[in-house]
Amino acid sequence: MRRLLTALALAGVLVPALFLLDSLWFFGLVLAIALLGAGELIVILRRLAPGAPYELLYLGIPALSCALVLETPGLGWRGVGADTTTVLTVLVTLSLALVVLTQTPIERAAVGAALLALAVPYLALTPAAVFKLHRWDPWLVFLLAAVVVLGDTAAYYAGRRFGRHKMAPVASPKKTWEGAIAGFATSILCGLAYSLWRLEGLEPRLLLLAVCAVSAVAGQLGDLAESTFKRGAAVKDSGTLLPGHGGVLDRIDALLFASPVFLLGLLWTGLAASYDGV
Repeated sequence: MRRLLTALALAGVLVPALFLLDSLWFFGLVLAIALLGAGELIVILRRLAPGAPYELLYLGIPALSCALVLETPGLGWRGVGADTTTVLTVLVTLSLALVVLTQTPIERAAVGAALLALAVPYLALTPAAVFKLHRWDPWLVFLLAAVVVLGDTAAYYAGRRFGRHKMAPVASPKKTWEGAIAGFATSILCGLAYSLWRLEGLEPRLLLLAVCAVSAVAGQLGDLAESTFKRGAAVKDSGTLLPGHGGVLDRIDALLFASPVFLLGLLWTGLAASYDGV
């Protein structure tokens, strides 16, 4: 019951924000959520490789997200731009330098540097991807959320009721193939409902279903990736902020993988071409 009530409370805040806020303001909201997740991730990373300056995430994540956003055509900010490759290079170099200069145990220095460099894009890509989707059409963000959240919910309850075959017994013993299949099918149904409502023609609808299918798989992999981090750090939940769900990172883990995949899928299939500014 707590899980359901928490989900309803989150929906009551985020859904109105999705349709009422300007794209930049909504980007700021999603970025703030990502930074909350970063705080929880830092606790996990410190267990894996103590001593590394993981606080750099609070600088690196906004820097990379904003670099990606500022490269979006048509923002109208004259003289303002960002080279994402430059930002990434600076962040990785700074990460390596700080790991060397701080008190990271020598046997964990390489692991700490790798985790720090990985964690920046891990949390930074989603706010930028969501911004671009929102700028095209807030309903695309709604579809992405439905694919991820409803798929995850179906996987959770179907796995508890019908789950027999373990999907990843080491990383996440409670996840089952039965739950994964139910979650995938639910995500496809979300894409089907959206395509029948918003798209015309068989080809665009099939392409959107393909994008939703790949995004659903990416979301489940994102869930398993966070479970792997937690299992390695001997942590059950990333936090306690969301009753019934755990922490913020537990709630957005699937979205971290699914959102950039969803965005790229729309671009690669040409579906994004129908939106202004693409």
